[in-house]
Amino acid sequence: MQPNAPWVTAPTAGEFKLQVVLEALQSDGTDAEVARAYDIHPVTFSNWKKKLKENGSKAFGGGNELKEKKDKIAKLERMVGRKEVEIAMTTTEKVRLVDQHREEHGLNRCLKAIGLPKSTYYYRKNRPEEPSQEEQKLMDHVREIIQDHPPKGLLLRVPTDPAGA
Repeated sequence: MQPNAPWVTAPTAGEFKLQVVLEALQSDGTDAEVARAYDIHPVTFSNWKKKLKENGSKAFGGGNELKEKKDKIAKLERMVGRKEVEIAMTTTEKVRLVDQHREEHGLNRCLKAIGLPKSTYYYRKNRPEEPSQEEQKLMDHVREIIQDHPPKGLLLRVPTDPAGA
């Protein structure tokens, strides 16, 4: 890899350090020349070289770094999946889904997976699907009042002339 090549994907810090030190070990040039080619201070470069000699391939985060990144990606993918379910489903649909799977997986696990609080689950589970006759009459009456007397003064008035604002 050429230093400062814009078309090359930037390596991680550990990969870059390892690459520079290995290049210096394999090249005929001095350490100072390699450091200068990569725009690195010679003392920093000598510290990298010393670290590689002492710790080998683990010196610059090799080994666990890839596993940690894969674990983080998997965790983020699970989070995105949960959010997609939360957005796509209504609360009633979530309650039905939990009811279908709670025997097999347990209530708490199902609720956590779908992002539904236990209190919401029980509230939705215990309330009737349809409003009672009394509630329906009350809602109809409120709708009539709103139609007969629309609310006034609730609209935000924006001036059309910016100079008058």
